[in-house]
Amino acid sequence: MPDPADPAVLESEVALKVGVQRPIHMDVRRLLVCVSLLLCAARAAHADPALAKQRAHRRAVRSAGYLLVGGGVALGAGTLVMAELGKRANDSIQFGGYATAQEIEDRAAQGRKYNLAAWCLAGGGGALFATGLLLVVTHPDPHAPRIEAAPVAGGAVVGISGVLP
Repeated sequence: MPDPADPAVLESEVALKVGVQRPIHMDVRRLLVCVSLLLCAARAAHADPALAKQRAHRRAVRSAGYLLVGGGVALGAGTLVMAELGKRANDSIQFGGYATAQEIEDRAAQGRKYNLAAWCLAGGGGALFATGLLLVVTHPDPHAPRIEAAPVAGGAVVGISGVLP
């Protein structure tokens, strides 16, 4: 039985409890091996023609989605312009300044046209925006990192995944 007062026994117990310290170059070497394996796996994934074709398709659909979202926003701006023009036409009738009833009727017709144009632009812009957003959401970027969390007993597990460039 080893003597508990012996300093060599105490040092070995402390080393077992704390763990033996490895030189830093061992950890760096392991890290370099892991990074090189990840880079090889990324190159192999890019070398697959079917996967490359799928990624190109997703990129094209996402780009189309972004263009549709931008078009929807532009039509939304046009909606605001037409609504403002319609409001000004209607306000000008309320403030008066017209000599005949025909001038008032012409200005009211112009205001109705502006309002109809605003509603048409709003509908078209909303449809473009919704369609573009749907395309962007349903065709995720394969290079974007993903963070996932799952509850487990006593806490949670968090995972990060992605593709190296």
